[in-house]
Amino acid sequence: MKRFGKMAWAGWLALAAAGHAFAAGMDGMDNNPVHAWRAVSEDKLDDMRGGFDVPSLAGLHISFGIDRAVYVNGDLVASASVNIPDVARMTATQAQQLASVVNTVNLVQNGPNNVAPPDVTAGAATAATVIQNSLNNQTLQAVTTINAAVNSLPQFRQMNLANVLQGALANVVTMLH
Repeated sequence: MKRFGKMAWAGWLALAAAGHAFAAGMDGMDNNPVHAWRAVSEDKLDDMRGGFDVPSLAGLHISFGIDRAVYVNGDLVASASVNIPDVARMTATQAQQLASVVNTVNLVQNGPNNVAPPDVTAGAATAATVIQNSLNNQTLQAVTTINAAVNSLPQFRQMNLANVLQGALANVVTMLH
């Protein structure tokens, strides 16, 4: 009986503590410490964010290209392409070409009686290719190729060489002790 009494008291204490914790959480937003946090300024966030700013990286050249093609039975029936040799010096014409490639829906119809709603190419799904085919035994291919290149390979090789040398020196020091 004593043991049952101790367990009952322990249960009541646990229930009371849980009720208090629940009530504390329901006190409202005033007691929530998150609401006391201050927002970080945009300038500070800009310094902390990842990524890169192309104009500030002297000597870094980034090229970018997208090629979209549709083949029916090995024959090219539709294509769209844009190549930007240096992203930091992108022209307005190149920006418009890029927008036209990534913000359009390419509709390809093969065979008779293909019907597509007029708004399918209105941009509801961007950078998409829709192929309608009403014929049997057709080989259909939709190929999207993204080409991206950065001229930083020499810097990475130099960093790797420095890491290899540092590791070798660390091994020598460890062997001497």
